[in-house]
Amino acid sequence: MRTVIWAGLVTLAVAGCAAAPAATAGSGVGASTATAPEPTLVGTDWQLISYREPGAGAPVPVTVDSTISFTAKGIVSVHACNYIGATARLGPATMTINPGATTDIGCSGENGEVERQVNAMLAAGTVRWSIRDRVLTLTDEDRQVLAYRVRPSPYPDLGARTIAAGDLAGGNWRLAAGPTDRGPFLIFEERAEPGAAWGSAGIASPERADCLASYVIEAGVLGGQHYVAAWATPEVGKVTVRATPASAVQSLPFHAVPGSSLRIAGAWLADFRPGSSTVTFYDRAAAVITAYPKGPCRQFR
Repeated sequence: MRTVIWAGLVTLAVAGCAAAPAATAGSGVGASTATAPEPTLVGTDWQLISYREPGAGAPVPVTVDSTISFTAKGIVSVHACNYIGATARLGPATMTINPGATTDIGCSGENGEVERQVNAMLAAGTVRWSIRDRVLTLTDEDRQVLAYRVRPSPYPDLGARTIAAGDLAGGNWRLAAGPTDRGPFLIFEERAEPGAAWGSAGIASPERADCLASYVIEAGVLGGQHYVAAWATPEVGKVTVRATPASAVQSLPFHAVPGSSLRIAGAWLADFRPGSSTVTFYDRAAAVITAYPKGPCRQFR
C-alpha cells in the first residue's frame, strides 16, 4: 500500500498591496500590442520563464517550477525551490520588497540557480515591474531581470485539472486530479474568502490490492462544513457516509477523473468526524467492500 496524504497552507505577507493596473499606454509600464486585455499583476498566478543577470546578453530559459502571485488582500506567494516570504508595497510601475521567512529545502542544479536569482530580486529593494503581451517582467536597479508568463494551472502540479469547484460560506473550493507516474493524485484546495491564500490537501490513488478504506480524506473545511473525498475503483457501485450514529446515511456523488477508470466520491457534509464517522464502499451488487475507519476490507486483485 502507498497511501500518500498531505495538507498545508503556504502564505507570504505583503504590506500595502492594492490591485495594480495592467500595462497600458501612459501607465509607466509600457503599451501592449496584444488585442486581448492584459492580465493584472494582482490575482494572477505567474510562472517564471527566464532570468537575465546584470550585463548578460541573453535571458536563460527556466524549465523548473517557480511561481509568484499577488492577492487583493496584500498577500504574495513566492516559490523558487523553497517557499519564500516577503513584504512589499506596490506602485503603478515599481514595488518595494522586504524579504522575510523561507522554508529550508536544500536546492541544487537548476532549482538552486533559480532560487539564487529569485532571492537576489527579493533582496534588491526597489524593483520595476511591467506587463506586456501577457508577460510580467521584474527588473532591479542592477538590471537583473525575471520574466514570468501566466501560469497554465492554479495548482502546484501543472498537470492537475479541475473536476469540481464552487463557493461555500463566502469562500471558494476546488477539487482536481493530477497525473503521476503511478496513477492520478487527488488535490483539494479551499480558501475562506476570495483573495485569501489557498489551503490544500491531497491523497494518492490506490493500487489494485489496496484497501479503499485507507483512501478516505477530510480534504477541507468551510463554514463548519467538511469536504469528504474518497477514491473509488471501477468495482465500486456506491459510497455512503454516516457522520454520527444518529445521522442519516448520505451517498457521495462520483466525479469522473479524465484519463482514468478511477473516480472520486466527494461532497460537503455538516457533521463529519475524521476517525469516527463511517464511510462505506459497496460493490455494484450492493455488497460491502470495506468501511472507514475500522473495516472490514475486501480487496480486489
